[in-house]
Amino acid sequence: MENPLIKELLKTVDEFLQSEKGNLNSAVDLATHFSTENSISPDSLLELCYSCLSNETDLAYIFAKTCAILSTENTKKATVYYYGSAEGHEYPDLYRLSDNYSH
Repeated sequence: MENPLIKELLKTVDEFLQSEKGNLNSAVDLATHFSTENSISPDSLLELCYSCLSNETDLAYIFAKTCAILSTENTKKATVYYYGSAEGHEYPDLYRLSDNYSH
């Protein structure tokens, strides 16, 4: 995570979650807007999701869903796979973002 914009995105979303506990949909909206405005690629969001999986499941979900919203079908499938492969993490709306994913 050497990109300063990625670090800023992570900090912004983390601070939002601390002040708005449990408001994941608004956090996804915030991350989507920030990513669009700052041209953060879906691949970078996928990497960020993956880096958060082991200890920050809400952040991982937010970045996975943001990635899926902003990406092509192949990246959506990868996002659902990476996030869904993390044991114990179930967010059914993420799976619906990929038409070809069967869960």
